[in-house]
Amino acid sequence: MCFEAQDVGLGRRRGFTLLELVLAISLVVVFFGLGGLALQGWRGTRALEDRLSAIEMVARSAQTAVLQDQRPWVVVFTPDRVAALPAGSAPTDAVSSRRLEVKLEADEKIYLRRIGSGAPEEVEEPQFWRFEPRALIEPIEIRVESSRGWISGTVDPLSGRMDEITMEVN
Repeated sequence: MCFEAQDVGLGRRRGFTLLELVLAISLVVVFFGLGGLALQGWRGTRALEDRLSAIEMVARSAQTAVLQDQRPWVVVFTPDRVAALPAGSAPTDAVSSRRLEVKLEADEKIYLRRIGSGAPEEVEEPQFWRFEPRALIEPIEIRVESSRGWISGTVDPLSGRMDEITMEVN
């Protein structure tokens, strides 16, 4: 005797209903959207960290050059770049090495605060940070602002490294 399945309305159905498909696609779109927002925030964070790190490398390169040359160097902050130069060079002089210069993006602004002064002030004309042989580095606060947010750090006078880094990403 052979039994055959009869369709009585409770049998197996094949495929998905339209409602199930719409719900599954909606969930996938939401997850990808959240992932895209997280990636965008990470990129903004990384770009700000990279900019402050590059400025720190310019300062550390000037510090190293002072120790090697035993003559003063300056780090020059202008509205569009940060560069390390031997003292006495004009701020517009060409820099011999790319690691001694950081060009700012069009939407970036740099602010400086000399320790002991008030709030950081936007660099609108050249500002000089002097490095002398056998002397500590003047501690300053450097802040970079852009459409992505801002990052700020204070330079340690002994090591030349950035300390007290704070950041806010849009």
